[in-house]
Amino acid sequence: MTVIVKAPNGEIKVLCKGADLAIMPLLNDSWENQEIKMKTLEHLFDYASRGYRTLMICERIISQSFYRSWVYKYE
Repeated sequence: MTVIVKAPNGEIKVLCKGADLAIMPLLNDSWENQEIKMKTLEHLFDYASRGYRTLMICERIISQSFYRSWVYKYE
C-alpha cells in the first residue's frame, strides 16, 4: 500500500508499506548507512527463521514538479 502526503512544511512524501519480500527489491542500494542495512537484513532473517511475518515501511521525499507530473498522468 502506498500513500502520498503533504507535510506541514510543504514536503511531499511517498510512504509505502508491505511485506519485506515485496519492499526490499524496490529499495535502491544507496542506503545512507550500510551498517544499518546489514543490521536490518539480519533482523529480518532472524524474525523469518522464527516464523514471524514482517512489515516494512519506507518513505521518499519527492519534488513538486515530480508530483505534478505524476498527478497529470494519474488523472
